[in-house]
Amino acid sequence: MPGYGNQAKGTAGAQVQAIISERRKQVWALYLDCHTQTQIAEKLGVSQPTVSGDIAAVRAEVQCDRKALLEREAAALDGLQQSLAGQNAQAFSLEIIDRILAVMKRRAALHGLDAATRVKLELADATDEDLVAAYEEAVALSAARRGTGEATE
Repeated sequence: MPGYGNQAKGTAGAQVQAIISERRKQVWALYLDCHTQTQIAEKLGVSQPTVSGDIAAVRAEVQCDRKALLEREAAALDGLQQSLAGQNAQAFSLEIIDRILAVMKRRAALHGLDAATRVKLELADATDEDLVAAYEEAVALSAARRGTGEATE
């Protein structure tokens, strides 16, 4: 049986991959629970470099998944915007313009372009009223960015 040895190797390789995959899930869960790499290694009975490699592998996988998701979302937004722009190209209605702006806002958020504005607050000479006013302004700005128009705490 010429292929039998290769089949056994393939089965063993699949079992090893399954063990590694399960260990990486455990490593990642413990890592997200703020355990150190040394603590994770001790808990799982592996070396710290193994834990480090597992974390790096999971990060790379997550990054690839995230990149693919961003690309798909961006393509969907492009298609939606082109579709909206093609509707009644001669006479844009306010509704279509609002939808296009919503797509553009979503695209900006997708790419992290909607990051919060830094507000510098000098506390040395600030009164209680200054602090309350700054807080209320920050809440209003946050609500406006969410598009709710409501200031919630």
